[in-house]
Amino acid sequence: MNKNDIGWVAGILDGEGSIVLVQGSSVRKSDNRRSISPRVYMSVTDFEILQKYTRLMTEWDISYTYTTMKYNVDSGDWMPKVNVNIHRLESVSRLLDIVIPNL
Repeated sequence: MNKNDIGWVAGILDGEGSIVLVQGSSVRKSDNRRSISPRVYMSVTDFEILQKYTRLMTEWDISYTYTTMKYNVDSGDWMPKVNVNIHRLESVSRLLDIVIPNL
């Protein structure tokens, strides 16, 4: 884990990502408890950035999921986009411990 890679991920998350808390609800309707879960999201259309980001997440032992979609750009063309999601508490915590000092 080198400082350049850590700084790069911090910059990508600052520009293209979101660090959020998501409120969930209990499965049982009779239970009014709520849960709060941290998430890290990033959307990218540049596949070189995607490859580097996911490679670093794998090297740092941070689990993630991704979804692919297409969106309409101003020109009327459809462009592929990938959303990378980090949602396990352990993975979010590990990532934030690494990058927060560099944000």
